[in-house]
Amino acid sequence: MHSSQRAAGANNPLSTTRYNTYKSVKENERRRTR
Repeated sequence: MHSSQRAAGANNPLSTTRYNTYKSVKENERRRTR
C-alpha cells in the first residue's frame, strides 16, 4: 500500500471499510467460481 493511500485511509476510515468490503466480495467470487 502506498503512503498516500494509507494517509487517505487514516483521514477517511470509510475508504478502508469500502476496500475491505470489496476485498471480501472478490474472495467470495473466487470461492464460487472454483
